[in-house]
Amino acid sequence: MFNKSKKGTEEPTKSSNSKTTTSTNPYLNGRREWMERYGSYIKERNRWRIVSMITSCIALVSVLGIIYIGSQSKFIPYIVQVDKLGASVATQRADIAQKPDSRIVKAQIASFIESSRSVYTDFEAQKGLVNNVYGMLKNNSPAANKMTTFYKANIPFKRAESETVSVQIHDVLPISENSWRVQWLETKHNREGLPLGSTEMSAIITVMIAPPTDELNILKNPMGVYVQDFNWTAKI
Repeated sequence: MFNKSKKGTEEPTKSSNSKTTTSTNPYLNGRREWMERYGSYIKERNRWRIVSMITSCIALVSVLGIIYIGSQSKFIPYIVQVDKLGASVATQRADIAQKPDSRIVKAQIASFIESSRSVYTDFEAQKGLVNNVYGMLKNNSPAANKMTTFYKANIPFKRAESETVSVQIHDVLPISENSWRVQWLETKHNREGLPLGSTEMSAIITVMIAPPTDELNILKNPMGVYVQDFNWTAKI
């Protein structure tokens, strides 16, 4: 487009279009050319980088899963009971704790009474009795709360400074499926071994069966017999 000058000659007008200026800028043209040529490669690189990270995570999880599966035992042990002639009588899995029979429950209840009521002069022996008692108690159960109250009022280590207590179990008889009656004789002696007196005792024990599933409970209570509640009294 041309305009006439004062001299009558025509001169080209300057365009205000920014596109013309941009197209003539060598730096912008070079940047545009670089983006058009290499920009798609950069996007592909970033995309494949993300894919490789996801693949690596999947591979790591798979390897850990294989290691875990490989560490599990592939053998299932069984216990087979046979009679005198060698014939199979009973079979059960050895890796799963079974519910104990009444004879084991009876023995555990007798052990609970002996451990909780006896007083020894030997510190380590008395400590073992206390640990045995709490090994048969569930946390915050009625029996655990009662036993803690009893020990606070009758500290066995303090009592051992002046007396000892021996327990003789008479019988442990079932009342119902989970309740048992225990009768025993307690005999007290002073530190010189002279008798101080005897008391006939009786208790009602309520138990629950919870076979252990971890190593700690297996060591503390392998039979899984727990005292849920108890009430003991002296016979008049």
